[in-house]
Amino acid sequence: MKSQSILLNLTLALLLVGCGKRKAVLPAVPLRPVVTFTVESATELTERRFSGQIDSAEGTGIAFEVGGRVIEVLAKAGRKYEANAALARVDDTDYRNQLSDAQAQFTNAEQELRRMQRLYESGNASQSQLDAAIAQEQSARANFKRVQKSVSDCVLKMPYAGVIGRVDVEPQDVVSTGQAMMTIQGEAGLEFDIGVPAEDIANLMIGMPAELTLGAFPGKTFSSTISEISPEVADNTTYPVTLALSNETDWKSVRPGLDGEASMSLPNPLGSTLRVPSASVAAAPDGTNYVWIVERTGDRTGKVVRCPVTSNGFAPDAMIEITKGLKAGDVIVTRGVHQLDADLEVILKD
Repeated sequence: MKSQSILLNLTLALLLVGCGKRKAVLPAVPLRPVVTFTVESATELTERRFSGQIDSAEGTGIAFEVGGRVIEVLAKAGRKYEANAALARVDDTDYRNQLSDAQAQFTNAEQELRRMQRLYESGNASQSQLDAAIAQEQSARANFKRVQKSVSDCVLKMPYAGVIGRVDVEPQDVVSTGQAMMTIQGEAGLEFDIGVPAEDIANLMIGMPAELTLGAFPGKTFSSTISEISPEVADNTTYPVTLALSNETDWKSVRPGLDGEASMSLPNPLGSTLRVPSASVAAAPDGTNYVWIVERTGDRTGKVVRCPVTSNGFAPDAMIEITKGLKAGDVIVTRGVHQLDADLEVILKD
């Protein structure tokens, strides 16, 4: 009887276990694939493109970008000079005095900005006071760079290798800005004419390099340098600028009349900022902007974290300028940013 009782108890136990609920095994949720962008280091330069046309170079007039009394003429008609060779000089005394004043103003503005930043961080200054200090520092910086360039412009230099055609200036002559001093014949025999808006013209200087693309030669680039900057605005409200084409065998197939674009790296009007694709920045209902940063959990996996950012708006190349909230190396989502949730697990697409 005892053995029968043990068997009965065992049978009942098995039946009870069999009647218990089994835990459901749910299928794994696939990770959402996302397209990402790695934030690059901040830069103070931006690429600007200007439309133009190839023309024949029949002796280009060159001039000082500052006015003053000529104290030395080094160029000789008919002589060949290499790029950046000094051709003439004007008295730079007044410009150097201006530079000293501009340097002092810039130094004071920097110190005031640092002081205001400390006060703002400690709650003893308002946002408007900080903004005013930033604006003053930027203005002083721009003025210092402008005067610094004026001192450099007191030396007229050869924009590219070529032969001086005619010299129309002598020592002690007083010249004005943009007044042609002499002519220069580029060895390539061609030039590229563009129009530059007022907001960019101050950033150009004789001898600055530019990369050209021509519609007749898709996928090909040509090198050039700025040889002439007009001091007067044209009818289309842009300033005429001439680019001298480099002496390359590639130019033998180029003809006057061809259209194209000149690309130059110029100071960013928004200052030193980080740039991200416009599609990566989303707007919250309260008007603030944010991006989704991917925090890695594996080689190709991670989770998204919402990160508020401050933007200066669009850059000339259609990227968005970010001034606060991101750092170089951050990986952000660039598509479908409005369909994401915090801590969502994702997989990075190739």
